[in-house]
Amino acid sequence: MPVTNDQRAALLGLLTNVPSDDWGRTTGCRDWPVHDVVAHLVEGELLFGRVYRGEHNGLSREDTDPQAGVDRWTRADADTLRFSLWHHGTATQRVIDSRSAESWDREISLFGRPARLRELLHLHFFDLALHSMDISAALGAPSLWGDRIPAIVEFCLRGAPDALAARAFSAADGLRVEVDGAGSWILARRDGAWHLDSVDGVDATLSWITDPETLVRATTGRLPAAEAIERSKVEGDPAVLVELVAAWQVKSG
Repeated sequence: MPVTNDQRAALLGLLTNVPSDDWGRTTGCRDWPVHDVVAHLVEGELLFGRVYRGEHNGLSREDTDPQAGVDRWTRADADTLRFSLWHHGTATQRVIDSRSAESWDREISLFGRPARLRELLHLHFFDLALHSMDISAALGAPSLWGDRIPAIVEFCLRGAPDALAARAFSAADGLRVEVDGAGSWILARRDGAWHLDSVDGVDATLSWITDPETLVRATTGRLPAAEAIERSKVEGDPAVLVELVAAWQVKSG
């Protein structure tokens, strides 16, 4: 998956020029400093690599305690963390690039549910993209997403049906989501479940027209739903949309 390698490379390029003092800047991820977000990504490369190689049969919440992983790197300085992200990321990318197309169908467990190995790869990419946003925003740097924006937005959209599964919004049988530079989708409720559809031939009682960063930040808990809606164009009842977006929280690694 080239986008995983490209996203990691973009982040490493930024970190190469960050002074040591700026690694203490607070990010939007758990109020961690940049140092700890990078440590989290190093731990992620190690864990994803073990699953790709077949050493683990998936991921569980017990395996991915974020704070415990970060705590292991407390004493590491900026240069050590930057090198470790490059070193372990490169090793993991070699495993990704060596796998056959058929091997991505291998069954794994992903946070308690059955999944295919390719789903882990999508999660891996999103985790890198999400935390790249955390870091670039904390440093006041331009976005690192480049032409990967459609894939990042689509991950959030594909996570919506599961996130909304237990919620019935009587005033919202369908939500049209239009994201600048990424596309348009319909989240529709049918037979008691939410589905992600194309915009053709599906009616929606609400429309949310927004930009990629607002959507990602709102659906990962980095931006309150009400503030995200204020930044967006809405067609329909904004109060219903705030409730829906607040419930639509996508899980990352």
